[in-house]
Amino acid sequence: MFRSAALAALAAAALAVPTPAVAWGAISVSDNGRQTGAAYGHGTEQAARREAAAECGGCDFVVTFEGGCAAYAHDPIGGWGWSQGRDLDAAAAEATRRCHERGGLRCRVRVWACEGG
Repeated sequence: MFRSAALAALAAAALAVPTPAVAWGAISVSDNGRQTGAAYGHGTEQAARREAAAECGGCDFVVTFEGGCAAYAHDPIGGWGWSQGRDLDAAAAEATRRCHERGGLRCRVRVWACEGG
């Protein structure tokens, strides 16, 4: 009897613990790659897109993400790349690699955002 009551109490406690919500983020970049915007902590994908575009001055969005990180790398002479990843290091490395694939020689991360730790 005691064991059943203890198990029931543990199960009830586990159900009572709130599940952390994963929020949305977005990165926005201008056509020439010089203006950027980032947003994070939004309850919806659309809200994240709107804030990133507004921060960039009306730019198109490049990527939205739910949890993790996103990064955009750019070379002013040519080349760009974006990526999502589990953390900033992974997203930045892949964005830079993609920028080099598109002909960039001096690629660097211009904007990034992370969500949910």
